Order: sequence, then C-alpha cells, then structure tokens
Amino acid sequence: MTFGVLSLVSLVAFEAMAVATAMPVAVRALDGLSLYAWSFTGFLVTTLFATAVAGQLCDRYGPLPAVAGGVGLFAVGLALAGAAGSMAPFVTGRLVQGLGAGAILVGLYVLVGQVYPDEFRPRVFSYVSAAWVLPAVIGPLVAGTVAEQLSWRWVFYGLLPLVVVPLALLSRPLARAGPVAMVERRPGRVRHAAALAVGAALLQLGGQQLEQQRPLLGA
Repeated sequence: MTFGVLSLVSLVAFEAMAVATAMPVAVRALDGLSLYAWSFTGFLVTTLFATAVAGQLCDRYGPLPAVAGGVGLFAVGLALAGAAGSMAPFVTGRLVQGLGAGAILVGLYVLVGQVYPDEFRPRVFSYVSAAWVLPAVIGPLVAGTVAEQLSWRWVFYGLLPLVVVPLALLSRPLARAGPVAMVERRPGRVRHAAALAVGAALLQLGGQQLEQQRPLLGA
C-alpha cells in the first residue's frame, strides 16, 4: 500500500513541477506562447478547487471516490495534453490534470489517516512529503530529455500506464476505508474554494504580466 501511495504522489509531483522543462518545447510546437502561463496557472487553480471538493467527498463517502475519480481525471488530462494539436486543448488537459491531482492528494491523505496505525502514521506522512523531492530534483532533467530526444507528448503519454498500477495496489485499502464523518453538506465550502482558486489565478497572472512588462519599463 505504501508503494501505491508514494507512486501516485510522485506522479502528481512530476506533473506539477518536472514538466516545466518540457513546456517550452510544447509551446513552440503548438505555437501557443500567449497561453503559456495557463499551462501552470490552470493546473494550480484546478488543484486548489479540487482539494475542497474532494474533502467533501471524503467526508461523506470515504477516500475511494476521490482517489479513483482523481486518477481517472488525471489520466484523461494526460491524454488530452499529449494529443493536443493546439494550445487550447493542451491547457484544457492541464486543467483536468489539476482536478485529478487535487482529488488524489486529498484522498491519499485521508486514506493514510484511516488505514495506518497511529504509531506508523507520522512516518508514512514523512514519506509522502519526501515523494515530492525526487520529481523536483531529477524530474526536470527526465522531462527535458524525453521532450528533446523523443517528443514532448511522451512526457504526458508516458505516465498513462504508470497510474494504473498504484490504483490497483490501493484498491483493497480504499474499499475498506469509510467516510471521515457524517457531516452536513456545505455548499459554501466549494464557493470559498472557487473564490480562492480565482484569486490565486489572478495573482499569478498579474505577476507574470508584470515580469513581461519589466523590460519595457526599464527601457
């Protein structure tokens, strides 16, 4: 089970950080410089939104719908980005990946909290944190090499078969895990998450536009 958890976290971390080195190649191929920022901003925004929605799912139904649905969305996003013929569907794929990533992470944290005994739980959470390190260190090199030597599309296609094995390994623990708590539905939580996501998008896009204008201001 631990291998399945860490594998899924590593795949999400790879798509969140390591693909940065493949993005310039993809943008040139798709002639989509104007939408380049949304490749990253969109992923972040939908991840933030999905964490709130997945939290409600886990409260009511347990981590199974969040993890299984998240893996499905993540895989669909990978396929959309890899098959994109222009920048708009590529960004759409990144948006869907973000939804899947947010749901996966929340569901996995809930799963670890429910299934592991108290004495092992801190150690497993430390492993989960460490699972972000390897993709951050070697992931950019791997993604850049794949993009240059094969195709930027394989940075996304290559992960598709890798999401199946961890989900299979986690199928039994997910089936055993139950709802976090029987709580009332709170639509306001989703609205707040949507507002937070929009705010994050505006801040990030504003910062990127300022960076683009800085050479003009200094001229």
